[in-house]
Amino acid sequence: MMHMMIDTETWGLAANSAIRSVGLVFFDPYAEPGKVGTRYYCATIDETGTKDEKTEKWWSEQSEEARSVFVNPVDIGVVLSDIHILYRGTCEKVWAHGSVFDIPLLENAFARHGLEAPWNYKDVRDTRTIYELAGETIVSLPGYETKHHALHDAYNQAVAVQRSYRKLFAK
Repeated sequence: MMHMMIDTETWGLAANSAIRSVGLVFFDPYAEPGKVGTRYYCATIDETGTKDEKTEKWWSEQSEEARSVFVNPVDIGVVLSDIHILYRGTCEKVWAHGSVFDIPLLENAFARHGLEAPWNYKDVRDTRTIYELAGETIVSLPGYETKHHALHDAYNQAVAVQRSYRKLFAK
């Protein structure tokens, strides 16, 4: 079974913040680092979430490269449906960089749309914990170097989990 790495870019830091984009990377944590499965990226329109003025200002100060990835946005409801379809039956764990942001943010968005998250709370994993245990750091890999790009971040985080598994579970 595959694992899914999630990264979001948002319009704020609160759990009910509007989601600006979602990146997903499906991976086997025991695989060769960099060998991943399906990758998914979508810029979103999220009218149900809140926007924070500080975050809007922060986005206006980011590089053109970082801001240019929010093209052809689709309604967040479509993205949430896609996550359900992609996760169900193919994943056993869901990862995010930290336990208190991306997952609760998406769970809040699912609730705002009358949906349940596709994962069980017992299947949520935190990259920061495994990185610390393994002495691992996230490295921006070739082709995935844009900061604050949800897919690039998710890819680099998934590869760092794979490197961590190699260190911690080497046979």
